[in-house]
Amino acid sequence: MPYIFDHESLNFVGQATELLERVPKTMAVYNQLDRASTAISLNIAEGIGKFTPPDRYRYYDTARGSALECAACLDVLVVEKVLSQDKIEDPKRTLVSVVSMLVRLIKAVAPGRVYEESPNYIASLPDEQVKEKEQDKRSSKNPNLPGASPSNARAQPVALRLDQQCLSG
Repeated sequence: MPYIFDHESLNFVGQATELLERVPKTMAVYNQLDRASTAISLNIAEGIGKFTPPDRYRYYDTARGSALECAACLDVLVVEKVLSQDKIEDPKRTLVSVVSMLVRLIKAVAPGRVYEESPNYIASLPDEQVKEKEQDKRSSKNPNLPGASPSNARAQPVALRLDQQCLSG
């Protein structure tokens, strides 16, 4: 097995450290992002050091979970208006690369594992909720409409579907 250097995960640790300089240490997401970003590289390193495929698989899967947790932390920081969406775009791209690498490593050490295709969920809302959502959209586009005010605006996280992107890539 060739040596695997997880430079992408180390790049993300650096990116996360830079972002954390802008986050108050009193926020719960500060510690969560700090620990999860570090755990990615540490679990990859520990997995590489294991001899059996099940052991490697477990550590790679834990690292993948930590990377997805980091993505969620970044979304939380945007929703809470601590960071802007443009500040997390590069770190998110790095996370997509890290998760893609980990998915490939997991598949390499556990080729017999059964994988499911991602289901297409179709959600339908009652007509009343659809009308409310349409009204909300119109109100947010035109602040002069009745019922439109900054207090009605809701921040929506722009989360990447990391697992889907990584599995298809």
